[in-house]
Amino acid sequence: MAAYYFDASAVVKQYVDEAGSGCVRQLLDPDAHHEIHMAAIGKVEVVAAVTRRWRSGGRAPSDARSLIHEFQSDLKSRWFVAEMAESLLDEATELAVTAGGSTALEL
Repeated sequence: MAAYYFDASAVVKQYVDEAGSGCVRQLLDPDAHHEIHMAAIGKVEVVAAVTRRWRSGGRAPSDARSLIHEFQSDLKSRWFVAEMAESLLDEATELAVTAGGSTALEL
């Protein structure tokens, strides 16, 4: 058993067939007993991604609704959702701008 963090683009691969879906589904196999974590904002991003596919003609409305309902149901049992305080997000944003380089970007 291992713990993984999935961003929304990885979570979507569980519900939509695309490149990388097979790898994601292997990690999510219940027999693997992995813990899969995602950020709370991912709840919005996953629904938005499925909705964008429907709007672009990639999904029928009933199919998109079904995928969204499946994801929302899985939120209760499959995903460990990390809530994030505004102060943590602010600090992470600042680190993204200042860390890892010799010159800081002024915002």
